[in-house]
Amino acid sequence: MTIQEETARAIAAVEDFSYEYRALWPDGTVHWILARGAVVANEAGQAERLTGVNMEITAAKSAQEALAAANLELEQFAFMAGHDLQAPLRTVAVFAELLEQMLASSADQKIQER
Repeated sequence: MTIQEETARAIAAVEDFSYEYRALWPDGTVHWILARGAVVANEAGQAERLTGVNMEITAAKSAQEALAAANLELEQFAFMAGHDLQAPLRTVAVFAELLEQMLASSADQKIQER
């Protein structure tokens, strides 16, 4: 939906709006804009006035994207670390089970209690 269509929809529904869009600056750079506004209705409930603000949020958007990328990288690292740690744990579990089986057949009561 275009920003014009989104604004027209908010006016027709007489409701607040908030959306982000990209704008091309005269120097050729792309900037992110956050548009927020409210539609003010008259006593009959019809849209009478539109108030709002546009804020340039390019830096915040870049930080948000960098954080998302870092979170994805951390998630992948945690998955790999968890996977890599499972093999030694399985080995320890197998040896503990073998040791338990060996000790269970032992006649020495003190060994079995420990």
